[in-house]
Amino acid sequence: MTPFKTIVFPTDFSSCSDRALDYAVLLAERFESQMHMLHAQVLHGDDPSNPRNEFPEANALLDRLENVAHSDLGSVVSRGDVSVLKVQQAQRRGFDPGEVILEFAREVDADLIVMGTHGRRGARRLLLGSVAEHLLRRSELPVLLVRESAERSHLEDIGTILAPVDFSAASKAAVVQAAELAKLLGSRLRLMHVIELPSVPSVYGQPLVFDTNDLTQRSLRALENLAIELGVAGETTDSIVTIGNPATEIVHEAKKDGAGLIVMPPHSRGALSHFLAGRTTDLVVRSAPCPVLTTGVHGENVTEVVEEEPVLAEA
Repeated sequence: MTPFKTIVFPTDFSSCSDRALDYAVLLAERFESQMHMLHAQVLHGDDPSNPRNEFPEANALLDRLENVAHSDLGSVVSRGDVSVLKVQQAQRRGFDPGEVILEFAREVDADLIVMGTHGRRGARRLLLGSVAEHLLRRSELPVLLVRESAERSHLEDIGTILAPVDFSAASKAAVVQAAELAKLLGSRLRLMHVIELPSVPSVYGQPLVFDTNDLTQRSLRALENLAIELGVAGETTDSIVTIGNPATEIVHEAKKDGAGLIVMPPHSRGALSHFLAGRTTDLVVRSAPCPVLTTGVHGENVTEVVEEEPVLAEA
């Protein structure tokens, strides 16, 4: 079964965007997908409800942007590794780039959004950064996020797909999708659980003591049972349990094992337990050595969260 029949690739034509394009092309080639290259034109502050923002030259500026975008899209599509694919070009105007992307994805009935995670600012700002975080919170579709520094890897070379597990319904769904991709790509599936021990102030008195060996063995058995429950157990599936900060441990394991892809739920709250309830996915996306595929949000998991951005130490 082809998991991604229609792929949306938002672009601002930057080098970071080109890195994400590499993966969009590889996926489209591997799964014979229809690929839509989208350039979203956004004039920040051009609010039609505010008379002070009704600039006479706004339409002319948009027309010039559209002409530039059309030229650049044509140049990208003519690349040797793209011209043989089923590629459609599209441009849309809107006030919020994230919503432009999501609306277009719904319009073409997309199965996947592929985009980079850094880019330019200004009139040709890449639809990334805060926009990527917006998609993590709002997209019902899977989103493949590619850092500019990620090493290009052909899909046939993705030896390991890493699937972090916190035993919530959301992480179980991510495991199912990771297993499907691992089967199609001939990759090894590695299930990972991170035990995060609580830290309490010394004023509480006697510090809490945990039998980490017992917790590790219990977690390993739980991962093995989960693999059986979801029908993904086999010679190409293994499990690992570590202790520490979830985001740091996931990134460290991906680097150590040379993972080609991480599959996990998006940043959300509510149904997810503590393991993925904070900024774990956001932090992994920012530091992972490989692309991260998030599985999409649904219903009550969609949330608007505004938090101070933490910093993930290098693993």
